[in-house]
Amino acid sequence: AILAQATLVVASRLLRWPHGAMRGVRWALLFLLRRPSGARACEPCGRIQEAQDAAQVGELLKTDVVFFDIDETLVMPRTPFIDGLPGSDAFLAGRLDACEREALPRLRPLMEEAYYQAPERLVDAGLPGLIATLRESRSVFAITSRSRAGGPYFWHNAVVLEALLSFGIRFSPLPQGAESFGNATIVGGVFFVGGEKMNKGDVVAKVVPLGSTAALVDNTLEKLERALEGARVPTQGIHLTAAFRIEQDDEARRNWLCEQMDALHVVAPLAPVPC
Repeated sequence: AILAQATLVVASRLLRWPHGAMRGVRWALLFLLRRPSGARACEPCGRIQEAQDAAQVGELLKTDVVFFDIDETLVMPRTPFIDGLPGSDAFLAGRLDACEREALPRLRPLMEEAYYQAPERLVDAGLPGLIATLRESRSVFAITSRSRAGGPYFWHNAVVLEALLSFGIRFSPLPQGAESFGNATIVGGVFFVGGEKMNKGDVVAKVVPLGSTAALVDNTLEKLERALEGARVPTQGIHLTAAFRIEQDDEARRNWLCEQMDALHVVAPLAPVPC
């Protein structure tokens, strides 16, 4: 009612004002008319909250539109080394012996190849049900730092989409007008941002209607911080850490390294004596 009264007041004054003055205030009237009548305040917007599982994500979400990151948020490969996960990062930073550190430049490409060759697993069993429930009352999309086309591992996009499909995850259809920067996939609307350093908040701002609120669910804190900094729409950040609890342990990492080190030494020994 307040919004309607304000619109009428502005409109009545515009009718009496000179043409030049009308140009000066027409954007205020446009904003009032475009703002959805059901838009509501978003208390957690502008903040990042942590969730350890799908159930906590559901409890925290308070927005009109939701964007889920894909890798290590919804699905992850069954491999011991995954950049960005705390156990893997800590192992590489401080638990390698001298021979492993020497071999690391040659091991890095093998770790990356293993990441893309490993089968995918669901990060949390409650995620498919959560997304289905959310879609009953709001739009839910996927957003990823992957690229839409090009690059040596572009083929892996299809692998991940097939994995999401097999796990029963479905997103809302791609919005009309988003074809230039989004994809209508076998699991619904997916936005490929095209780089680890790209700002997901820029895509969120293109999708979310004026006056609505958004949430970004991501396992990478830095990407959440980047998206919320200077966000053009009210955005709630949820840091989902479920993948941290199910990443493989140091024993699996050590076993993988031993296998790869043996293979490297057979081809070209790194030292006069084996490590």
